[in-house]
Formats: sequence, C-alpha cells, structure tokens
Amino acid sequence: MHKFCMKFKYNIITSVKGKTTKIMHGFTLEKTKNEMRKIENHFLNKILCLEIKETNMKINIRKLQQQLHDTLEIKEYNSVVETKKQFMLRTKSVIEKNHDKKLQNSIKENFEKFDLKHNTDWFTNNTRIDIPPECQWLLSMGNKFALPISRKTFSPLHIIADVEQSIQTITDEREKDMVRCKFATRVNTFKNKLRNSQKDKFILQVYEETKRVIYQHKDDIVITNADKGNRTVMVYKAEYKKKMEDLLNDKGTYKTIRNDPTQYLLRKNNRIVNEMYKTHNIDAKLKQYLTCSAATAPRLYGLPKVHKENTPLRPISSSINVPCSKLSKFVGKILKNIISEKFNIKNSVQLKEKIKAVTIDEEEILISLDVVSLFTNIPIHLGISTIMKQWSNQKSHTKITKTQFLNILEFCLRENNYFVYDNKYYQQVYGMPMGNPLSPTIADIVLDKIIDDSIIELKSKDINIKYITKYVDDIFAIVRAKYVDEILKTFNEQHKKLKLTLEKEKLTN
Repeated sequence: MHKFCMKFKYNIITSVKGKTTKIMHGFTLEKTKNEMRKIENHFLNKILCLEIKETNMKINIRKLQQQLHDTLEIKEYNSVVETKKQFMLRTKSVIEKNHDKKLQNSIKENFEKFDLKHNTDWFTNNTRIDIPPECQWLLSMGNKFALPISRKTFSPLHIIADVEQSIQTITDEREKDMVRCKFATRVNTFKNKLRNSQKDKFILQVYEETKRVIYQHKDDIVITNADKGNRTVMVYKAEYKKKMEDLLNDKGTYKTIRNDPTQYLLRKNNRIVNEMYKTHNIDAKLKQYLTCSAATAPRLYGLPKVHKENTPLRPISSSINVPCSKLSKFVGKILKNIISEKFNIKNSVQLKEKIKAVTIDEEEILISLDVVSLFTNIPIHLGISTIMKQWSNQKSHTKITKTQFLNILEFCLRENNYFVYDNKYYQQVYGMPMGNPLSPTIADIVLDKIIDDSIIELKSKDINIKYITKYVDDIFAIVRAKYVDEILKTFNEQHKKLKLTLEKEKLTN
C-alpha cells in the first residue's frame, strides 16, 4: 500500500505541477508565488489523505480474518491472534508512556518558563482520584482567579447590560444611540485585536484539561472552598451528601417545611420598607434600594473543615438575592456602631500591633478560646434582647423607631431563617442563619456581652485577665496558668448552648 500511495502521489504531483507551473508563470510577485505554493502543497496532502482513506475502506479486515482462520489450525490461529493482541497492548503502553512523559516535561518547562508557582497547600484532595499536577495548580488558584480572555470565551453580553443600565439616565435618545455605536465599535476593535500570549495560551490549555478531568468525574466529586485557610478542597459527592444529611437530621436545629415562603417574605419586606418611608424614617432613594423586586430562597451548602479530624462540614446558607438581603445589610450597618472596639480586631496585622508592647510573665500563658458552632448555637431571642437593651446607644444612629427596629430584627432573623437543600425546604428552629448579612454582627454583639459578663464574674473571684481580644468566634487571651480551668468554666457558664473549647500555647525548643 505504501508503494501504491507513493506512486499515486507522484502521478498527482506530476499532473498538478504541470498545470500550476503555467499559472505561476503569470505571477510576478514573490509573495503571491509563495501563497500559490502553499495552496498547491495543501491540495496535494488532501488528495493523499483521501487516497489512503479509500484504500483502508477497501480492505475487508473481517474477510482477511476469516481466510486466516480457515487456512490455519485453531491453535495456530489463536496464537496469531494472541500475539497480535499482546503486540498492540505493548505498543499502546509504550506510546502512552512516551506521550505522558513528553506532556509532563512540557508542562514542567512551561511552569518554569512562565514562572507559575504551584503551592500544594492550596489544594486538598480528599479522594483517591488522581488529578494531574497542572489541574491541581489551576484549582488551587481559587474561584477568584481571573482566566485570560480569548476570542472564543469573550462574551460582551454582561458589558452590554451594564452599558444599557448606565445610559438610562440620558434623556436624549439620539445621544443614547451615539453611545451604543461608540461602544459597539470599541468592543469589535477589542475583539479583533485580541491576541493571547504564550503564557495565556498555556493557562487556557490547562483550563480545558481541568474541565475535561472534572467532567469525567462530575458524578463522583464535589469541589468547593475550605472553611478556613483559603484552600480548594475535593471530596467524594456521596460523602459530602452524607455529612450534609447528618447535619440536617438534627431535629433540635432544623425542621422540614412544605412550601417555599420566598414570595410571601418578599411582599412583607416591601411592606416594612413602605412603612418606614411613610413615617419619613427613610428617603425615596433608600426606599428604592431596600425594595425587593425579585428573590430566591437561600441555598445551603457545606464548607469542609480540613483543619479538623474527619473533615466535618460548616453549613452556610447563601443569602444572595434572598428577600431580606438588603434590609439585613442596612440594619447591620446601624448595629456596627454599638460593637465594642475594646475586644474586636479586624485581622492578624492589627493583633500584632496591639500585643507588641505586651509582656508575658513566667506564670502567664497564651490561650485561645473557640466557640463551638457559634451561629447555630446563639438563640435569636438572646441576640435581639441584647441589642434592644442597648437601644439608647444606637438610636442616635438611625431615624427608625424602636418598634420598627424590633420588627425588622424579628423579620430578618426569625422569618427568613429558612433555606433549600437538595430541592427540600428547611427552617432553622434554633440559632441564627449562617450566611445572613446580619448574623456576624449580632454574633459579635452577643460575644462581647459574654466576655464582659465573664470578666466581671472572674474579677469577683480575684481572677484578672491581663489581655483579651477576639476575631469573629476566636478569643485570644493572656492569663495566669493556674486560672485556665476556672476561666474556661466561667465562660461556659454564661449560656447553656454557647460552649467554648480551649487551646494552650505549645512551647517549642
């Protein structure tokens, strides 16, 4: 067949060359001649491929196998078939190994060439599924990593929507059309001039490979963020669902509900907003912002706690576009004014600045107190009562009346304390909704009260805490070592549901 193809190609070349030579004599520019040669070579290759394809189709493999079977004895035939099979397997294995080796070398070279750093601590694989290193690198970048834009992936639809929303303030229709024309011209110019660098092309190639790997195992895995540490975590879907169902089976915290209350809560949210507007406690602009025109039910998902044994899940209720989302943010901003600055820090940098002048005596140690499942263990009535007792401190920050403020808290925390998971609706019967914009602020206020009450009680026992501060649900303190147990006991006695665990400093040589 090889000789036949070569002869056929020779005949084709001779025939085509004779005709194209005459045509090329008519061209005077070298650039045109080069283009003609390219077209000629492309045409010849196409013809050769078609001839090879036709020859392969003419060969009847089954007929040849039957002839071989009829000619040879059965043992000889089976031996030939087995030899052929083993040869094909060995050849396939060798080719695959060579390709994998070349691919890995190419990937390694590209990582070094483009200075891409692969931090293995940023991706945790809790499955036995083998994920290629380049895919691990991309997943470790997190969901905020900006992929390069290519002509294939460039979609101006969201930009068009933003532009259309912006030009609605223009009253002149002719001016609006001029803006649209300028925008369309610039988008087309950008798309036509878009060129990806070698680094961008490599990243997009890794992205496509990662999509392929994920799609291959899409029914078996869940990829999500870790609860802490800015990691990406991959777990088995069956294991993830089992842990979520175990959480929801806690009847003291959750119960199932029959219907989706979203539309009812949307209408009630708007009634509350209208009432505040009618009583002149908010202006028209704020009323428009707080009014909810479309809403969805909160969606529950779990974040793996990879820093803890057996990787438990922290339940998070996503409150994006829920009925009370904007109203919760509005009230949360008011409540931030009463959060004590005495205990709270924003980040580790602020902690470093605060403690750099603090000295630790020999009989003192550092301890860390961590609240167990803070949001699901803070009773709503405790949060609301703690806030309303401090009304005198916060009424100067808002025009809303005390009654209206109380109604808003009840609406945002009690009535909107529901979510959907796996197409089933649940209500959280105890604790605050984790994911509600208002919950972290109320948690800060309640914990501040617990710390204040604990410090007062400890002082009555002649126990002083040298230094104490907190970040969300983590409390950091410097205390005398002999009082550690009594301090933990006092904190845990403040409320029957709110319990803390304690860790002491670990000394290293």
